[in-house]
Amino acid sequence: MKNINRYIVVGLILTISLTQFLALDITDTHTYIDGSYVCRDFSRDLILSASKHHIYLDYIYIPEKNHMVVGLYNPLSDTITLIEPQNDSIVGKISENDDHYIRIPVWYKNMYYLNAAYF
Repeated sequence: MKNINRYIVVGLILTISLTQFLALDITDTHTYIDGSYVCRDFSRDLILSASKHHIYLDYIYIPEKNHMVVGLYNPLSDTITLIEPQNDSIVGKISENDDHYIRIPVWYKNMYYLNAAYF
């Protein structure tokens, strides 16, 4: 528990809000190119951009739509805030166990505690 508290404190110190980050991020200005630069590419770029601000996002695959978005995972509540990387909008919140979505973790498990600053 001591390590978790340390991650939360560090996250609070280093944080800008998720909405501030999305407003600053330029991933949504990239051009969609069918077959070349698509939703998974937008997702990758947003994940990498967010990590520079200590925001640790994951890929979230939506099989029903064959679409990739990103998610901000909260390990304290096992919820995921969904973000559409093509327009940088927050589109909802789901449980990690939601069968309609597949979370593809990118980071070490303990890094997600830094995300607690955004909830």
